Amino acid sequence: PSGLAFPFFLFPLISHELVEMPGHTQGSIILVNEEEGYALTGDSVTRETLLNMEGAPHMSVYRERLSKFIDRYKGRIHVAMSGHGGAIPDPFAVFEGNLDAVEGVLSGKYKGYPDPRHTRSGKNVYRAKPEIGAEDFSVGLEGFCSDGMLGNILFSCDRDIK
Repeated sequence: PSGLAFPFFLFPLISHELVEMPGHTQGSIILVNEEEGYALTGDSVTRETLLNMEGAPHMSVYRERLSKFIDRYKGRIHVAMSGHGGAIPDPFAVFEGNLDAVEGVLSGKYKGYPDPRHTRSGKNVYRAKPEIGAEDFSVGLEGFCSDGMLGNILFSCDRDIK
């Protein structure tokens, strides 16, 4: 598909729009049901979206798609279900927090904070913004940033910052 979204029928009587959201992986999508006001984001948008996966597109692609998604659906979606962390009762706080994180990394505003939980294969992984309780990963406050925003991204300087 070449557009932002196209109709998709998950079950015979439930219609969803399938929205391409490359970022976590090249083929990441979001399923939107405007009539019921929800989105199934999977791993495309979570409180801590991983954008450092092998084969994932550059962060600028995610920024562009997420910005268009916010413009199109703000006020129409009232809850989202992510692949990690379950229900997001205020999804646009997370969507806009992720967008802020991406824009901040790409502009140089956010330099990143090492995240030892996600560092693999000798590649360093960073979270864009500091989080409440980030020094103690057992706290379970992923995505609750010290700037008061919800939503954050994890990225690799080796891959994303050039």
